[in-house]
Amino acid sequence: MALVAGLAVSAVYLYGMPQANVLYAGVVLAHALGGLAAALLLVPLFLRLWREANWIGRVGWLLFLGGAAAGLVLFKTGALKAENRLLATHMIVSAAAVGFLVAGRWSGRRVGSETDGRRPQSSPKNELEWGTLGLDGLVAVFVGIRANHGRSGR
Repeated sequence: MALVAGLAVSAVYLYGMPQANVLYAGVVLAHALGGLAAALLLVPLFLRLWREANWIGRVGWLLFLGGAAAGLVLFKTGALKAENRLLATHMIVSAAAVGFLVAGRWSGRRVGSETDGRRPQSSPKNELEWGTLGLDGLVAVFVGIRANHGRSGR
């Protein structure tokens, strides 16, 4: 999960502050290598993660697989200007994955008490509320990308 968080933080920096300097190039390289590592680590862990997750987390892991696939294609092609649509797909799917993974993780912690020795359980109502939060995050990503698209004149 720490690798996913690191990828999310680096993605925010890369998307929000494009610059022509050495730091930016270093973050691009770190993001690419971290994404490659996450994709390779996800393969053997996927079944365990799938079993342990609620439906919100499962949606998140499926989206993460989709974002990883797009990222691997970008890694192979070098993310050329011709792949702008694939880059946008990678960003949207990956951002949605993070939103659902966070919502899925938090939805299981909201019901129950850890003081009585039992693991807190999620309720369907609680999962629906957090699933809605994941969808709200996806809408925010779409709005942000659209605003940047309009700002850049593309």
